[in-house]
Amino acid sequence: LIVYPQQRITQVPTKKLTLEEIQEDFNILKGALSSDYPSADRYISKDSVNSLWKQWERQLKSMDERTFFQLIGQITHGFHDEHLIPNISQDFFKNPNRKFLPFTISVEQKSIWIATVHPSIKNLKKGDQILSINAHPVSTILSEIKSRMHHDGYITTFAERHLEDFSPTQSFNYFDLWYSILYEDAAAHFQLNIIREDQP
Repeated sequence: LIVYPQQRITQVPTKKLTLEEIQEDFNILKGALSSDYPSADRYISKDSVNSLWKQWERQLKSMDERTFFQLIGQITHGFHDEHLIPNISQDFFKNPNRKFLPFTISVEQKSIWIATVHPSIKNLKKGDQILSINAHPVSTILSEIKSRMHHDGYITTFAERHLEDFSPTQSFNYFDLWYSILYEDAAAHFQLNIIREDQP
């Protein structure tokens, strides 16, 4: 099932950052979380944090904003604190061809179901289960997103609930946001493999 038709598009590349720019931003984030953030070691030991900083720093290189934001997501995720929510720049969304998912979702562990559908979409309905998007299995998409988005201490269902949530943007939920950051094909179309709600 294709939600948006495939089309020839002109990609609008995200900003390329130099290693110097990446290092500067990394140092600012590290300094803020190491000295100014009161909950930095609430869920993770200082020794573990120091080890992670070294691991993250080894990944630094010249990269585009989308890739750098994925690394920032890994870093903030590592602290297990729901208040560490990175925001990508508005420039990222200036690609006029970029599309957002025209439905909301319900998540349970490694599965996704349609919760609501935009009125313009006639071939989906509430309760349809999504198995893959653009050939990416849902289980893989969820795993990739959950390893980068914020979460809260020991609450195991926090990520699922926030993938369904529209806060803080009110325009798209976290699943929608992170899918477009992780997969460049979000700028083209969405091809879904689904199980119909009424399919035996």
